[in-house]
Amino acid sequence: MYKAITIMTAILILLLSACNGKKENMHYKGNSEPLVQNAYIKLPLGSVRPEGWLKDQLTAQAEALTGNLDDFWPDLVNSSWRGGTGESWER
Repeated sequence: MYKAITIMTAILILLLSACNGKKENMHYKGNSEPLVQNAYIKLPLGSVRPEGWLKDQLTAQAEALTGNLDDFWPDLVNSSWRGGTGESWER
């Protein structure tokens, strides 16, 4: 009986020491100690790809006004926002 209690106690101590309560992200490196961990980890570019409805909406947007803004807004080519000499404020 004493041997079983000793083994159970050793197992319990081993389990409790292994569970320190910290969650580590095994895929992406976050901030090192003593810095506080960020709420979100920055993913590498291209690791998230749209599918389904969202992909269709983004494709339609890129093929419409947003993707052809130079054709619809002639002042944009010379805008100060893009390094030109034109106006630098939004209308």
